[in-house]
Amino acid sequence: FLKDTNIKKISLLPYHNGALHKYKKLGIEYKDDEMKRPSKSLQENIKEKFEKAGFTVKIGG
Repeated sequence: FLKDTNIKKISLLPYHNGALHKYKKLGIEYKDDEMKRPSKSLQENIKEKFEKAGFTVKIGG
């Protein structure tokens, strides 16, 4: 479905739990603290799929 858009570049932004400490400091429950960052191999696999579809892809911000 993305091929039909003007999107040419994709930035894959892996999940991180950088906000965990902020939430704890504020006394707020952090509901996603068990989520894990995707492995490098999974990130590369996803990147390759987008590249095969004709997109320019970058992992990270």
